[in-house]
Amino acid sequence: MRRVVKGVVGLALVLTAFAPGQVRCGTERAWVRIYPADSTLAEVLVDSQQVKVDSAGFFAVTSGRHRFTVVRRLNIWPPLHVWRVDTTAVRGDTLELRLPAVVVVRSRPSDAQVWLGDRLLGRTPCWLVVTPRMWGQELRVVKAGYKGATVTLKPETQGVLTVPLVLLHPPSPVAQSGKRVRTLKRGALISASLTLLAGVAAVQLRNEANATYGEYLHAGSLREMNRLYDRTRRLDRYSAGAYGVFEVGFVVSFYLFLRWQAAVQE
Repeated sequence: MRRVVKGVVGLALVLTAFAPGQVRCGTERAWVRIYPADSTLAEVLVDSQQVKVDSAGFFAVTSGRHRFTVVRRLNIWPPLHVWRVDTTAVRGDTLELRLPAVVVVRSRPSDAQVWLGDRLLGRTPCWLVVTPRMWGQELRVVKAGYKGATVTLKPETQGVLTVPLVLLHPPSPVAQSGKRVRTLKRGALISASLTLLAGVAAVQLRNEANATYGEYLHAGSLREMNRLYDRTRRLDRYSAGAYGVFEVGFVVSFYLFLRWQAAVQE
């Protein structure tokens, strides 16, 4: 009976040592918890060996000194953040590895420069790792033609940081109205010009088709008749297409003309 008990205990120890998600280096284990264990967690390595982490961020390692590497996947460029630390895991204890906060900086409008002190971090959207030693420092978001914005990094600064930028010289309502009138006027004139060209092309192609058909009726050979007939059909198609463009252009030009006149009256 004693041998059976020893065998069962030994088998349990072996299965525990080689359980999924554990580092298979022995039976003297310590627990490690990664915080936060969110959806960005892509891969965890212990001494270059990948381990499986449960949903709460726990996994087991052998006691001793290890190098822990945590890879996080971000939905922004660059897409990966790699964090490493060398520390000692003690048997029977739980070692907590708190990951530094990753802050995604966005701006409205985008493509603004992000500065931390005198160091350029990149252009929005971008991300940076916020460590405790950075708390209290100012993050500056700068874009030409806009008033720069400043954000102070705090312990609660994390996730997505959206910085709205304000125009230095916003256009006045009168200037905006004048620009709208000029845009509508330009659109109406361009549309009318293209419509006129399409109408002229439709008439010209129709005349050429009629002339070619007249030549077809007086052709002296079957080969010449076939050639003139094909050319007549081709010119008819071109003429019909140009006439269709003319009709659409007429409607668009009339609509833009009405919008232009309404904008002038405002």
